[in-house]
Amino acid sequence: MSWARGLSLGPVAVMPERPNEAEIRRLAAAILAERTEDWTVQRARSMRLPS
Repeated sequence: MSWARGLSLGPVAVMPERPNEAEIRRLAAAILAERTEDWTVQRARSMRLPS
């Protein structure tokens, strides 16, 4: 796979074989927080009045 040499996947989290409930909740909360932030920014941009 020479094409993948320069490919960076960023930081990789090492997960245990079976994550516990607290880890799953933290991951879900982080994903929801990021999606909410993205939605808020997008909505704010779309609501701007044209100049």
